[in-house]
Amino acid sequence: MKKERKTQQHIWKIIAIALVALQLIEVLYVGISLGYPQRWFYRYPTAEEAQQTLPVSEFGILPKPEDWRQIVQDSPYHLPSATATYDESNGEWWVKIVNMSYDYPVIDGSTVMMPLAMEFARQLLGVNDNEAGQFIDFSGTHKAYENLFQCGVRPSHAQTVFMQELHEWQLNCVGAYGTVVDLVLGVAPSQEELALNETLIEPIIKPICKDAFVFIIHRDNPVESLTVEQVRGIYEGRIKNWKELGGPDLAIEPYQRNENSGSQTGMKELVMQDRRMIKPIRRLRLESMSSMVDVVAAEYTNGPAAIGYTYRYYIENQYQNENIKMLRIEGAAPTDENVISGAYPLVTEYVGVVREAGHENQAPPMVFLDWILSEEGQACVKQAGYIPLEATP
Repeated sequence: MKKERKTQQHIWKIIAIALVALQLIEVLYVGISLGYPQRWFYRYPTAEEAQQTLPVSEFGILPKPEDWRQIVQDSPYHLPSATATYDESNGEWWVKIVNMSYDYPVIDGSTVMMPLAMEFARQLLGVNDNEAGQFIDFSGTHKAYENLFQCGVRPSHAQTVFMQELHEWQLNCVGAYGTVVDLVLGVAPSQEELALNETLIEPIIKPICKDAFVFIIHRDNPVESLTVEQVRGIYEGRIKNWKELGGPDLAIEPYQRNENSGSQTGMKELVMQDRRMIKPIRRLRLESMSSMVDVVAAEYTNGPAAIGYTYRYYIENQYQNENIKMLRIEGAAPTDENVISGAYPLVTEYVGVVREAGHENQAPPMVFLDWILSEEGQACVKQAGYIPLEATP
């Protein structure tokens, strides 16, 4: 009996060790897939070096293009200003707020829309690149809609810039308040995100510009073009090896984004439509667009087997990587000309979303959204590198 008990204990120990080993192997595999061994030896750039590498930025801090021009000549918006005097009797600063009227909307949204919000701040508020960066602290698609539909509070951009100007006076009280998000720029809300609306106020949703929804693979993968049906086959789990598509004999690694991210919503609505995607294992579900680019670009692991999806603007302007390439879809490359003409089939429209708020079309956020759709606003959209709604070849 003792011998049997010891044998059983020994077996359970072996099983436990095996399970721990499997967990460690999985962690190591995921780490390698995401490039951590390479990152351990990575030297982060200095502030000066980082400035020189722009415009490649995950955070949307894009400098003015060389041919940048001031389009808006008579902006109704301005930043608050103040004067301050020092009271020697009690050692306190007294601040007089000047021109505090401020109806520039608090904007939140998708990562891919950050450079557009930055351009709006340049044009309408007259701020420089560094100051304009204060206006692109976006939460990401899903969180932005939570903030809009559930009246989430974010720090006021006006107060942030104002505080930056008066930091030497330590006016902490000025930045102590928050402002409800007025406007979301980005991918249209999913049905799940529309269901977040607790205000019983119908949102107003208007398209503001276009972009190509793209599929990316490693540059060493010889496949150049897929049909929409082939893409669906990959993400339904019917097509499992690149050799079925004229590529290498490698099992396809189909990466997905997290639910209700902008690109996951785009994938379901533009590509899959009523078709069900396979449920990805944990390591194939990514939380950010930059991670999607990183795993597909990886030289040292499964990069050549991987496929992912994102938006063209993002990988051409915000997060470039020379080790990836965009696939043609139905034989058409995702160029401006093909997006505008319709030759490239996967075209998305970014939208502006505001709460109606019972003020018809006179509420400041609605006025701002209408301005984006004006000739002047669309010229700013184009200068920021996006495709205006009415663009022609």
